Amino acid sequence: MKDGRAARLITSPAVPRLLKRADQMLDMQMAMMEKQAATSIAQALAEGPLGAISAAVQGASAAASMGEAVALKRKAHEFFSWQCVPGAGQSAEKTTPQLTDLRAVADQKLGETNAAAYEFFVNENGKSQGPVRLFVAKDSGLPLRIEMTDPQGHGSVHMDYTDFSKTVQIEVPDCLSK
Repeated sequence: MKDGRAARLITSPAVPRLLKRADQMLDMQMAMMEKQAATSIAQALAEGPLGAISAAVQGASAAASMGEAVALKRKAHEFFSWQCVPGAGQSAEKTTPQLTDLRAVADQKLGETNAAAYEFFVNENGKSQGPVRLFVAKDSGLPLRIEMTDPQGHGSVHMDYTDFSKTVQIEVPDCLSK
């Protein structure tokens, strides 16, 4: 966030593989669509003057479908790039705190490291999500793990922080750099 504006980035080491697979599938479908359109247009043209009109309509339909396919491919790639978040500039007086009910819980040992543990809830769109647990190394004060388990048992997320020695590159999205 910056000056009441926000952006998000969804990323993973799997993004190149996912996009490559999506592109391959779309390219294959486009090739099949082109072949079907060419066959259909050729058959329509062989039917005489009215067939030419039918061929023109089929050609226009195929061109529109190809345009939609290209737009879908672009949309898939844009999903994994920075996106500006609309409505993020609400004033603090009108919004509820995003993190609530913070409390310390029993210390734990993560691997060889003693960790202080904290639990809190996240308010998102008026719904309380959580509990979320944050584990902080007692010796360095650096985060070790954050985890969240769905109370209904639909899954959980665990993020481990392991290497703080690397230099971090922070990318500022275009919508926040203006």
